[in-house]
Amino acid sequence: LPDTALLEVGWRDDVICALERGVAADPVFFLEDIRMRILGAERKSDVYSVRKAALSTISPVVVKHPVKDRLLSANEGGCYAEAIVRNLHAKYEARTGRSPETSVSVRPVRVRERLVKWGNVALLAAAGEFVLEGNPDLIQTAYQMGIGQKNGLGFGMLSVA
Repeated sequence: LPDTALLEVGWRDDVICALERGVAADPVFFLEDIRMRILGAERKSDVYSVRKAALSTISPVVVKHPVKDRLLSANEGGCYAEAIVRNLHAKYEARTGRSPETSVSVRPVRVRERLVKWGNVALLAAAGEFVLEGNPDLIQTAYQMGIGQKNGLGFGMLSVA
């Protein structure tokens, strides 16, 4: 269909159910002054219940140093991956209200860095493929919520590689 968009939402089950009820009650909404109609909705099961997954970036990943107030380069190896894992743990805890039972490892693969402009700020970001291995719940969290920082601005979103 021309002039269509796909919105993929990954969140807690109760939020998804509320969204489905809202769309069923009124499929029309406005984006600024543009009238939009939701033509359909499809619920997908969890993408991952596996212990290893290759995910590609849809948008660049921004990773902040856990202590120092600076962005990390993907070339910083272990520190970069550890910061992503720490951030994934925080997202999982925010989503579920509990700590994950086990962890996950993150390995950047074929990642290119670039400066991305956000307003008047230049952010160091990376795009490419990441291999996640370990806790399936954390892999699912990465897929649904993104990796790194500034996910609410669209950074760090992933697709199946």
